[in-house]
Amino acid sequence: MTTEIIECILFYTERQPSIQLQEIQQKLIDTGICTIENCPGQNSISKSLRNDLLLTRKKIRVVPRESQTAQIETKLDDFINFISTSNANNLYFFDETSFLKTSGNRKYGYALYGHEPIEIQRYASSATLTVNLMHSRSGVAYFNFVEGPSDSLHLLNFFVEVFHQRIYGLPILKPGDIVIMDNCRFHNSRLIQNQLQYLFRVNGVTLRYQPPYHPELNTCEYCFKLIKDGIKRENHYYEEHMELAICNSVVNNINRTISENIFHHCGYTWLHWFRICGHKYIFMDL
Repeated sequence: MTTEIIECILFYTERQPSIQLQEIQQKLIDTGICTIENCPGQNSISKSLRNDLLLTRKKIRVVPRESQTAQIETKLDDFINFISTSNANNLYFFDETSFLKTSGNRKYGYALYGHEPIEIQRYASSATLTVNLMHSRSGVAYFNFVEGPSDSLHLLNFFVEVFHQRIYGLPILKPGDIVIMDNCRFHNSRLIQNQLQYLFRVNGVTLRYQPPYHPELNTCEYCFKLIKDGIKRENHYYEEHMELAICNSVVNNINRTISENIFHHCGYTWLHWFRICGHKYIFMDL
């Protein structure tokens, strides 16, 4: 295995991490780096990937091709410029997720070597519960439940509840706060768009939509993972008391410290955004 071949293999894997060993062989031949007679075998290429290049095969994080268009890039730039001038304490993120009776099912278990673990669990259920959640730097600001899938009317009702709720006599959302949600179709529905904008405007709160194809910018996504991981630890309780189990998971798994870490991870606290390779953003402490 020559240095030239190793460098070519590195180039192929950087350009397309999902490339297969057979495809690497074919590219080495097609580009004239090797001939059919002296082309390294798949075992040799595999060893070179591990030993020479220190590469391991792992699950791919997919970046949508649609997110690379100029229009989406512009929206991302605008969002980052807006966030960079905003106070993280005023940011509130909204999103929703669905729960099934089977959401608490565990996928891994113990068994003897060579045998698969078998366990009787709930298999199918039509019972769907949607959780609408608003998350801030200090924790979960408000959440409620909707039987079945959510829609634009449930979205409007959620924020009507938020603006009417008081905690120790203080509103959940105060003038100057910013609510950020994704570009889900019913979030932009013409049926409630005017009412939603009016509701926010009269309460002095700004409504902002995050750029398309960037769910990682919504802190609720990380909250939902914590909630679902939490209910898997109490799956029997979850089957019988679905709403209570979710509430318990919210209280136990999302506190102020964790919320601060989520905001830090998303780049909203003490961080600056850097543009990399024309389309990626990373976060670095300064």
